[in-house]
Amino acid sequence: MNDKTKEIKLKKYAMGNVSCLLFMFVISIFFGKEYGRLILFTVIPLYSIFYIFIYRKISKSYKSADKRLLAFGMVARGTFTGSIYYLSIFIFVLISSLFILTFIQYL
Repeated sequence: MNDKTKEIKLKKYAMGNVSCLLFMFVISIFFGKEYGRLILFTVIPLYSIFYIFIYRKISKSYKSADKRLLAFGMVARGTFTGSIYYLSIFIFVLISSLFILTFIQYL
């Protein structure tokens, strides 16, 4: 698989992540907050973890050393797939810290 095909795959996975976020808002509007929160705390973190692993796997397998370097550098935040990667990391850290704080509170 060449680098262009890998970029197309990354864009499709990034659009899946954006679709999950939009899906949460649509479900919240039509079915209520409870179902929106269910998606917020289950589907979105799971897809974020999936996207983090997929992005790292595909980006590390680039044939070009420059592309590998740019995929994880500061420049990656300027691309759509790079920004979704950092958004996924933020969502994962946020949800994980909420769960940890909740469990520490009950100890």
